[in-house]
Amino acid sequence: MPTRQDIQDITTTTEHLYALLEVMSEQYKSINSFQMENLVEIAYLLSAKVNTWAVKEEKIVLSIEGQQRNGKRD
Repeated sequence: MPTRQDIQDITTTTEHLYALLEVMSEQYKSINSFQMENLVEIAYLLSAKVNTWAVKEEKIVLSIEGQQRNGKRD
């Protein structure tokens, strides 16, 4: 079962991703290609972390739904 820390961590990650993309979109004309490549890599890593968490959450939800359908509860 996910812990509160998991939720706080992913919330912080999504806030970082949002801030990064906001800076990239506002400053894209002044960012050189090397910097942009690094920023895109950071955005990719942050989004991968969010995706991994979402997939894990989906499995938990599907498991809970399956248990409820079968009349089992934790």
